[in-house]
This record gives sequence, C-alpha cells and structure tokens, in this order.
Amino acid sequence: MKKPLVVLGRPFETNGVSFVDVNNVEAVESAVTYLAETGHKKIATVTSPLVTTVGIDRKQGYLDGLKKSGLAIDQSLIYEGDFLEQSGYEGGLALIKHAPDAIFAASDRMALGVIRALTQRGLSVPEDISVVGFDDYPVQPPDVPFLTTIRQPLLEFGSKAMEILVAAIENNGEVHQEYLPTKFFVRESTKIRT
Repeated sequence: MKKPLVVLGRPFETNGVSFVDVNNVEAVESAVTYLAETGHKKIATVTSPLVTTVGIDRKQGYLDGLKKSGLAIDQSLIYEGDFLEQSGYEGGLALIKHAPDAIFAASDRMALGVIRALTQRGLSVPEDISVVGFDDYPVQPPDVPFLTTIRQPLLEFGSKAMEILVAAIENNGEVHQEYLPTKFFVRESTKIRT
C-alpha cells in the first residue's frame, strides 16, 4: 500500500498527488492588473527560478496581467531571480536600464534587493518606480518603504497539509489538492501614476 503524502506547493506532476498551495497565477495577475489600473505603463518583473512550478506560475501571472491590461510583453523587462535579495538587487540593476515605472518581484526578499538597487542609482520608491513583492515577509528594514505585497498564508500551509494527511490516512490515501487564498496589501512602495 502506498503511504499517504502531502506536498507543500504544487508539484509538476499533480495526478494522484495531494498538495497545498496558493494560486500563484491568479495572485500575480491581480497585482500586475492593479499596477496597470493605477497608471503604470511599463511593468517589469524579477521572477523566481523558472525551473520551479512557483516560478513558472508567477511569471505566467505577470504575463496574464499584462495581457489583461492591454500592455505589451517586453522580454527585456523580465529578469530571472532566485528568491534571494541579491538576485533582486542584480535584477533591479538590469531592469532600470529599460526604464520601467513599476517592478513586480516574485518574493519580498527580491523586492528589497530591487529597492536597494534603485536607491543606489538615485531613484526613489515609489516616486520614480513602484515595487511590489510576494509573501508579506514579516521582517523589513526600517529604511525602505513598507512593501506593497501579496500575502500567502504560510502558517495555514502546515495545518492544512496535516489535515489533508490525516484524512488520507483515514480514507485509504484519498487525494486532495487545495489552493489557499492570498491577500493583496497596498502600502508605501507603490503610487498612483497620473
């Protein structure tokens, strides 16, 4: 008999696999749509690794948000990061050469790196460039604008996974796949463009 298993985050192969995740595509699409609705015309992104489902999904959400908003897709506005602040910093330096008015970073740590790069180049967040992150990371340096971000319910991931695992044990390995809700918080790192 197969032992029940629950994966945190959507795996590449979902057939017969229980998992808990958030709808990364939908969450990022709504953030990018918000940026477009608030007057941003040239939205860049620092993706998470594109060899992961989360990286692929968040990039797809970015692309879907641009399409939904009628904005052109420009490959020069897409930089692949690795979730860490240093890759956000490097992505910020690469992207400012193309003069975006907003940058969506696929993690708050990368968003902080983007802000550091912009600040070192004499640009102001959000006056010159708006920045949006993902995670609602609980620790943020006091010298940067409070991040506009997408919160995923990190504490609920573990409890929901345990609930699904117990149900699978009690029901002969029944497969359950669940997407938890995200929340978008508009804070100091974005502004309405006129």
